[in-house]
Amino acid sequence: LQNRYQTADVSLTVTDTTVRLRGPGEDVSAEHHGLTLALTNSLAEVRRLRSTSANVARTNAEDTNSAVPQHDFSLRRTGELVAESFLPEPLSNALSRIIAQAVSSHLPVRLGVQAGSFGHLPWEAVPEPVSQVPLSLHPLVSIYREVPNTPTSPLPGPLRIVVAISTPRDTRSFNNHEEELRAVLAA
Repeated sequence: LQNRYQTADVSLTVTDTTVRLRGPGEDVSAEHHGLTLALTNSLAEVRRLRSTSANVARTNAEDTNSAVPQHDFSLRRTGELVAESFLPEPLSNALSRIIAQAVSSHLPVRLGVQAGSFGHLPWEAVPEPVSQVPLSLHPLVSIYREVPNTPTSPLPGPLRIVVAISTPRDTRSFNNHEEELRAVLAA
């Protein structure tokens, strides 16, 4: 984080049993608690409230006096439960240090989450350990999902291209078909 024009790249990798945080000067791993009953119930509540509020919004489109939707509070709680389950103290402390250093240096933090079978969780709602602001709302944090690289298989060659060259109806303009074909082959 020394160069003020750099970005702090941080990676959070979650497997079935462990979670690992890697970033500038940090490489911490620990076991996580997985999906707890409270987290599962909170996820279901967020889905239910969103479904309900979407239906209410469709039927009461003219009502503009609504307060903050209740599912926003449930999503905040769900983010807190994700942090409790998947950011044990060593990882939470490491993330706090990285973000504190970024804040003091005014550097952006790019946090890539590779969650595997836990990809359905709202990682963006996880609160930053010090300020408790959800990571997606923190002014210096950009959170994104990482997808593991899968090897691609080469296509059987050679590549075949169909080229169609036509003559315009206007006979005054003349196309040199051979020259156009050479240009396509050269490209």
